Amino acid sequence: MTTVDRCGRLPPMKTMATAQSVNSGMSATLGPVKMQARAHHSQGAQGSTPWVAAIFLSLTACSALDPSVGPWRIEQPVTDGGALDAGAEPCSEVGPDEVCFGRDIRPLIDRPVPPRGDTTTPKGCRSCHYSTELRHNGIDLGGLDLSTLGELRKGGGSSGKRIIVSGKPDESAIVQALRGTYPHANRMPKGSNYWLDSEIQLVADWIAQGGKGQDRE
Repeated sequence: MTTVDRCGRLPPMKTMATAQSVNSGMSATLGPVKMQARAHHSQGAQGSTPWVAAIFLSLTACSALDPSVGPWRIEQPVTDGGALDAGAEPCSEVGPDEVCFGRDIRPLIDRPVPPRGDTTTPKGCRSCHYSTELRHNGIDLGGLDLSTLGELRKGGGSSGKRIIVSGKPDESAIVQALRGTYPHANRMPKGSNYWLDSEIQLVADWIAQGGKGQDRE
């Protein structure tokens, strides 16, 4: 008697007849799916061998039984670092003359990597420090996620919550990293294309004013 695992997979080295048998045995529980597979088979794969349908049905069954099995799913990058909490308005916690994280600093963090050969245009942090990106070495190696203000406040592996010391920008690890004075890491952004002094001062002013903002900014 031929056995299959709970995802409908055959043991190795089974014959075509075995595959046909498994295909028939699944019809009771996968009738609608099997009909779709037959339609697809008759329209676009007339010369295919029966094991094609068996593989299709086994993968479908596997997805139904175990949600973790199925097509690869890729997180789509966000464009603004995350939405604000429901009902909250950008800059609602700051005064008219204060620095607003979502309005003034998030766009700097969001900036893309400049074209190859450009070593002067300041770059943002998303290519290394956004959990929503396909690659995020800054999170993997340093533990610092900047995709939302809430994640930024948690800090990285070496900084912890001293990433932002409210009212004390010179003691805040993020300002030190941007200036190149942080003792546990190289100047950031890594390699080149550092932020302008005026941009770093904007971050320092924001922290001096209390580092206010919604966690999802």
